[in-house]
Amino acid sequence: VKVGQVFSVKGDGKPLWESRPVRTRDDEQAFTIDVTGVHQLALEVRCPGNNSHAQAVWCDPRLYRVPVPPEGLP
Repeated sequence: VKVGQVFSVKGDGKPLWESRPVRTRDDEQAFTIDVTGVHQLALEVRCPGNNSHAQAVWCDPRLYRVPVPPEGLP
C-alpha cells in the first residue's frame, strides 16, 4: 500500500488548502482559493511514513486574477 502525499497551500504561514492523500499521478485535485490580502504563498508536500521512493511535483501551479462580484450577488 502506497503512502499518500499531502499537498498544501499556505498564505502568510496559515493553511489555505490541503489535498486528500495522493497515491498515483491520476489523483489530480483541482482547487480554488481566495488569496486576497496574502503577501506570501507557500506550496508544500508532506509524505508521512516511509518516503524512501516518494516523488512529488506541483505541475504548472497558476494564479489567476478574477473579478470579485459585489457583496450580495450570487
